[in-house]
Amino acid sequence: PNGYNNQYCANPKPGASSRSPTWVQGEAISIHYADQSIDADVTMMGSGPGGYVTAMKAAQLGFKTVCTEKNDETFRGTCLTVECIPSKALSNNSHYYHMTHGKDFASRGIEMS
Repeated sequence: PNGYNNQYCANPKPGASSRSPTWVQGEAISIHYADQSIDADVTMMGSGPGGYVTAMKAAQLGFKTVCTEKNDETFRGTCLTVECIPSKALSNNSHYYHMTHGKDFASRGIEMS
């Protein structure tokens, strides 16, 4: 409902250690919303920074976990694929640009050409 068209189901392997990610040990399968129903212990609506981590932790603890996401392209969250992490990389590069073209390097006797 409300645009959530896909479900991603993490099935932990029997006897999976809670120390290693169950998403790696088990299976993450894409299931279209209308195809079938899933019996799950935990359902997360959205795979943003909170939903994705919560779904992974629930699967690590042995719960059959479903994480729904309305946009296939941002599965694992907007933070990872669109906003936070890419923005941090851009911000870091901007910082280096400012250092090389500003007064930071010049004040240390470094000339950029």
